[in-house]
Amino acid sequence: MSETVADKKPIIQRSRRRIYESFDDGEDTTSETQNSSVDLLKSHEHRHEADAIVNRHIIAGMTVAVVPLPLFDLAALTLVQLRMLKQLSAHYDIPFSESKGTSFVSALIGSLAPISGGYMVLGSLFKSIPVFGYLIGGASLSCCAGAATYAVGKVFQQHFESGGTFLNFKPEAVEEYFKEQYDQGKLVARKKETESAN
Repeated sequence: MSETVADKKPIIQRSRRRIYESFDDGEDTTSETQNSSVDLLKSHEHRHEADAIVNRHIIAGMTVAVVPLPLFDLAALTLVQLRMLKQLSAHYDIPFSESKGTSFVSALIGSLAPISGGYMVLGSLFKSIPVFGYLIGGASLSCCAGAATYAVGKVFQQHFESGGTFLNFKPEAVEEYFKEQYDQGKLVARKKETESAN
């Protein structure tokens, strides 16, 4: 017996789900969203911890800058910056190289010459002049030391976050960025000086 048109039931395809139907189509969008939110939160916390490392060393750099021994203060500042790089490299799980770190810090600070780099040396040498020389030298060097430490930290923080290591770091490639961060660091150092004075 042949089927008539009336006997056939129309097939209705629905593209929308009813409220009581489940969304079990093999895709767990909720867990994907939660995972991306957790990853974003971890990334934010990771960066916050790196920022804290840099900030602690800005204060340490500014502190050694007021040591009343010309040129010894600059050597102590380099040690502070190397310690900061060691902590940053450990934070980002990157092998630390003291020899490369020393070379990179020297190259970056040297790129500030002749103006800002010269101020740091002059500030240090001024301390050999009794009373006023120490006051002027210590004040000027403190701000420069804080700014330089900030800039070194931010340059390496960005380098490590982009997947870089000590093996592929090129100081000349980040020279402009370093100078920008040094200018920003002067504002940060002045703010810290103001906070410590109050």
